Amino acid sequence: MLDAIGEIGGVFFNDLRGEILVDACWRKIFDSFYPKGRSSPFYLSAYAAARLVEPRSDYEQFSSRFLVQSRNQQDFAHADLRQCWILFQPFIANLPEDAKELIVLLRAFSTVLDCEINRTNKYWYPSVARIHVRKDVRKKLRELAKSREEISRWARFWYFWAWKVDKE
Repeated sequence: MLDAIGEIGGVFFNDLRGEILVDACWRKIFDSFYPKGRSSPFYLSAYAAARLVEPRSDYEQFSSRFLVQSRNQQDFAHADLRQCWILFQPFIANLPEDAKELIVLLRAFSTVLDCEINRTNKYWYPSVARIHVRKDVRKKLRELAKSREEISRWARFWYFWAWKVDKE
């Protein structure tokens, strides 16, 4: 998301409501990780660490490149990764309190991305694709949409009308 913001200014979809919802989710997710913003030590450390890791790498590739085993202990081969992990640990300690909300926000974020990326174009396809969503995610997205004045009541209705709630 930071790359998209840096390169082109954000995400752009056929539907402004989707852009607004992705932005609202992203801001809440970002604020939960970095409450002090981009100047916080954790942000600076995470950003430096993220620049080292290939975006499409898996754990095997990551561990072979950045983890070293000494005696019975693993450590990071790069200082930026080590510092990021040290600063991430207090976040993990507080996670049980905020985990449910953060997970719902991450699911909401990915649901809107999925919806907008796979949205049928009204000039190319005859029907509207159904979006399958969890009940708590739809509720969160409706709350976020309602809190944004750019999305009217009717715009909210039309945005969510084809969404199908999955049974949990």
